[in-house]
Amino acid sequence: MRESKRPQEGLKRMRLALLTAFALFAVAGVFAGPANATVVTFDDAEADIGPLLKMVDPLCDDPDRAGATCNKNASADVSLTGAPDGNGVAPVTVTSASWTFPTWKTQLSAGGPPTDLDVNIFPTANITGTYDVSGANAGSLALNAAPFNSVVTIQSGAATGAVCTSAANQWAFTTENGPPGQVPEPGEMLGQDFTTALPPANGAAVALWDSLQPFTPNAAPFQPACDQIALGTSGPGGLWLANGLTVAQRAQAPPPTPNTPTTPPAKKKCKKGQKLKKGKCVKKKKKKK
Repeated sequence: MRESKRPQEGLKRMRLALLTAFALFAVAGVFAGPANATVVTFDDAEADIGPLLKMVDPLCDDPDRAGATCNKNASADVSLTGAPDGNGVAPVTVTSASWTFPTWKTQLSAGGPPTDLDVNIFPTANITGTYDVSGANAGSLALNAAPFNSVVTIQSGAATGAVCTSAANQWAFTTENGPPGQVPEPGEMLGQDFTTALPPANGAAVALWDSLQPFTPNAAPFQPACDQIALGTSGPGGLWLANGLTVAQRAQAPPPTPNTPTTPPAKKKCKKGQKLKKGKCVKKKKKKK
């Protein structure tokens, strides 16, 4: 008599149910735990600040890189403010108090001796957003637009002591790279979704801007110096925040389209006794004797 397999199948279903319940419990324990629990801590930053600035900071990965790009340690905590919703997406916040951003030492070259600068970037309000815990885009982080100040202190030259502030820059950070169908510009820093393992790691969020807000001085006589700072930081830029990564990936230029040689159309052939005239075959006229 053949032994029934139903009890074994029932045990398999029970084990699967227990494993599923355990996995859900583990996720809930981390992501639906106490409010303000840290999910991810940014530990590196990279910035594209301006075309006329040059990094002179010895802690930069590449001080001579054009566009004042520098990768340095930074710190900001992304904390939960609630449990994931039915789509697996949880609300998060980054408090301005948790933001610890290193001062970048740069030089501005605008036709004369280089001017030494200290650059500080910080949010002036808490940042809210969402983190996809287990949904369709698991590992993705989206931080809503929040006001940031970029403060430049001049450390050399006639305007030493000037503090130039570009205030209320609205920057939104995301691990995604533009809407579907939009190709990032070559050289742009790219975001990267975090791993879905617990705790999340090896991801990056990026904010890009077309230009900074105008720079205002701490004293009216310094306005010309701040105008020079505005010139040096003009144009597109960006700020990259990461955990577990040290260098921002950048969009590459698409490969050139190869020139395909065009083949001339084959010459039309006419039947015997015909000739080609204006693209058509016509009957040849007999020569008069």
